Amino acid sequence: MMRKTLGLLLSIFTLAIASDSVANDLSQAKQLCQNATEQQRQMARAAGYDVDSMCASLKQQGSSSTAEKQSGSSVMPRELADFPSQQNSAKEANENKEQEKLPKVERELKRFGYDLFAGVPTTYTPVSNIPVPSNYIVGPGDTVKVQLFGKENNSYELTVERDGSIQFPQLGPINVAGLSYTELKQSLNQRISEQYIGVQSNISLGELRSIQVFVLGESFKPGAYTVSSLSTVMNALYVSGGLTEIGSLRNIQLKRNGKVISTVDLYDLLLKGDTSDDQRLQSGDVIFIPSVKKTASVAGEVVRPAVYELKGEKTVNELIELAGGLLPNAYKSDARIERVSKSGQQTVVDLNLNTRTGLNTKIKSGDLLKIFPAVEREENVIELIGHVYRPGLIKWTKGLKLSDVLKSELKLRPHANIDAVIVFREKDALGIIEPYIVNLRSIWAGDNEFKLHSRDKVIVLSNQITEKDISLYLERAKKVQLERANFQKELDSITEKDELTTNIGDYAGLESKIQRRKQSESLESRVLNSESVEYDELKLAQIRQEIRNEPLSKFIAQLKSQASNQSVAKLVKISGGVKFPGQYPYQKNMSVLQLIQLAGGLTEVAYLANAEVTTRTFSVDGGVNIRHKGISLQEVFLGESGATLSPFDEVNIKVSPNITEEIYVDVTGEVRYPGRYRVARGETLSQLINRVGGFTKYAHPKATVFSRKTLRQHEQKKLEQLQSKLRQDIAISELEDTNIGKSADIESAQSLLNILSSTEATGRLVIDIDSILADNSEDIILKSGDKLIVPSFRQEVTVVGEVQVATSHLYSEKYDYQDYIDRSGGEKDTANSDAIYIVKADGSVVLPNQSSWLSHSSSNIEPGDTIVVPLDTPRVDGLELWSKVSQIVYQLALGAAAVNSF
Repeated sequence: MMRKTLGLLLSIFTLAIASDSVANDLSQAKQLCQNATEQQRQMARAAGYDVDSMCASLKQQGSSSTAEKQSGSSVMPRELADFPSQQNSAKEANENKEQEKLPKVERELKRFGYDLFAGVPTTYTPVSNIPVPSNYIVGPGDTVKVQLFGKENNSYELTVERDGSIQFPQLGPINVAGLSYTELKQSLNQRISEQYIGVQSNISLGELRSIQVFVLGESFKPGAYTVSSLSTVMNALYVSGGLTEIGSLRNIQLKRNGKVISTVDLYDLLLKGDTSDDQRLQSGDVIFIPSVKKTASVAGEVVRPAVYELKGEKTVNELIELAGGLLPNAYKSDARIERVSKSGQQTVVDLNLNTRTGLNTKIKSGDLLKIFPAVEREENVIELIGHVYRPGLIKWTKGLKLSDVLKSELKLRPHANIDAVIVFREKDALGIIEPYIVNLRSIWAGDNEFKLHSRDKVIVLSNQITEKDISLYLERAKKVQLERANFQKELDSITEKDELTTNIGDYAGLESKIQRRKQSESLESRVLNSESVEYDELKLAQIRQEIRNEPLSKFIAQLKSQASNQSVAKLVKISGGVKFPGQYPYQKNMSVLQLIQLAGGLTEVAYLANAEVTTRTFSVDGGVNIRHKGISLQEVFLGESGATLSPFDEVNIKVSPNITEEIYVDVTGEVRYPGRYRVARGETLSQLINRVGGFTKYAHPKATVFSRKTLRQHEQKKLEQLQSKLRQDIAISELEDTNIGKSADIESAQSLLNILSSTEATGRLVIDIDSILADNSEDIILKSGDKLIVPSFRQEVTVVGEVQVATSHLYSEKYDYQDYIDRSGGEKDTANSDAIYIVKADGSVVLPNQSSWLSHSSSNIEPGDTIVVPLDTPRVDGLELWSKVSQIVYQLALGAAAVNSF
């Protein structure tokens, strides 16, 4: 029987170690360990097994599992206990953003210190793994770990029984309750050394006993809690979830046997890191949290704006110390206390924190101390803006001159405008500005100096805008436009559902939706493909002017805002032959020369003999009188003109009639000398072909493509209009079909819309090059931006559209257009046989089945022709534009293929 019990013990031990899921076997093994006799233990040792060590391991395994189960906190953390939804989190985030928009002194204040318990962990781990202090008192429930080594090697885990003793093998019961940890080690070591010859021992504490304490008062979850015997007041507060917002952080009481033995001030922990009052708990202790009594708030320019609990703080200075002190930008001369008077009325107390009296002002419960920021106003500085190497603030001293700030050209970037530096000066404390135009070149030459005042803004403009500047500007504009387009799409997606359910008779909302969608989609497509956008000289000139005058924009806006019914805005305009036409600040008695210098000077096309000044005046009856006056620019530059400008005048620098624009034409393809040619005004296409040496032997003159810039721009505008109209037709069709319960069949239309959106204008002008060269038709006068493309000879005929296989075929004189269609598999069911047309190699269109304005004198198929079989558009209701759109798409696609072939 003894051997059977021993075998069962060993097998259960092995199984329990191999799988910790066999809880019943583990419990049975522990029971056998407790009931094993000394004779059984000796038999096991004789067989080579140390039963005591195995039983100690089993007990450790069981105790660790128990500790894990007991370590779970009965109180959930606050953020989990409240179960905040995602919607509430988003709402809180929005409220935080709204609070950030407010001035600091007006923001909502939180109670200081209570967030210490806002993130309580989901499990509370007892402090059982930290070193046991030497003064720890051993009691029932503690585990004493004994390791013997030397002549005999054994290890034991002995639990202190309720009578205060441990059952030590071969030594009997030993009373240890009431001993300190140091006394326990000394006593056991001495006892073992006396009883075991040649054996040394190591004594330590294992699992410690649990104690029960009570957390009462303004606790988050008041009640009884089981904690480790090493726990302190703070540990118990954590395991109970902390305090409510009406609980006192500064008077937490530890009661034992009905008496207060210690109070904990959490402000000492939070502000000083002091835990000296955090006493160790004993079983039966009560932690009582009273309600808060006195509070005062601090808002504004302090380190920690919050609501603070008062405990002995009586003055404003002590309250500020609680808040971490003042920030550097605090305005000490004007602080304020808001309090409720004895009569129950709201009142304020003004303070000067620069004085001892202000700092020693008494604080009452419920007071709100507001610390305002210093006024954000720079004093004794000037600001340098624009085309300089080191823009920013510069210290101002009395007598500082403009030449002191801009001593030489080394302070300025290349091409800076030194003939007209602008200085904006504040006339009064309200910020009313007045401009001054200063000639820095004259100052450097020793002429009149210009003294600067505090807070002056000195602006230096550039006289040259580079391609890099334009690229950076367009890149920024692209980002802004893309953000706007994305925002518009989001807005459309929110309102789209409601608008599509609008009654069919209410087209106003539908039209608004269509227009917004068109704008956002076309804008995004233009933005994403901005590298393909062509800017004419007028647009580029406008971009250069915006880049160059960007430093002036906010000042011009301020000058406009200063205008009233008694005084017009101090602004003047200049247009025509200057480098940067536009609107500029006006100074008193401003001359035309100063305005020209502000605009960067005259261009090479400026007409010096005569310019024009337009003046606008207001009559008493409210009318407007406009008067034009001619001036000579030669007299202006020689200083012989005494004319001065008035606010809102406009100077027009006329352009010389003898100056003509530069005209360039690109010639590519099968010509002898392709390239870019400058042509004279009135030069014709035939003259240009002679200049390029004519065609090569591989050229296909009949397929020559002539593209014009103005036509491209016109076609692009028409394409956008067609897209808008087609989108509207699709939306209306969707709405009509939805209202009558019919499923909309607009997939093909949407596909066509996508193709149309990606189609680019080619600006192709259909020409008969042979007739032009033979002088049988009117020649073409060349313009800037024209392109001439002469492709190689093409032997194929292409069939596209609603055929079984859209492909190309080798040209044969025997075939007509129907033969080529048949060789492409024939027409589809969706084809419109009556609308078949042929795009000739020169771009002209032939309708072989009918006579119309698109007809050609001959419908014979020639090399390079394209046969188009269009879609039968009447199959879809409500889309009348289909036939026109499909023809335009095919023609532009074929033209683009010809243009892009070189």
